Amino acid sequence: MFHFPIGLFLALLLWHLIADFLLQPQVMADGKRKRGATGIAILAVHGFIHGVGTGLILGSFWAALLETGAHATVDWGKCRGYYDLLADQCVHLLCLGCWVVFMASL
Repeated sequence: MFHFPIGLFLALLLWHLIADFLLQPQVMADGKRKRGATGIAILAVHGFIHGVGTGLILGSFWAALLETGAHATVDWGKCRGYYDLLADQCVHLLCLGCWVVFMASL
């Protein structure tokens, strides 16, 4: 399906960009910064969007579940001011690279 591993990485990267920038309206981006249940719920929904696409690309429910949690956790740190957008995106790219390495090892 993909010219492995570059094609897989590019597919995951394209999905990441779509989910992070096109499918995330400003109200969601702002809502992730809220404290309490509302902010956590919005982070979870955003993470779920990422997880669904990643799971479909990789063909794995477990990858979808793990990516949902990983993406939401990384964004939580950014939204709480532990690091900036550049660091956030670098960690997301590192996660995508980890998926490629994992899939190549199967």
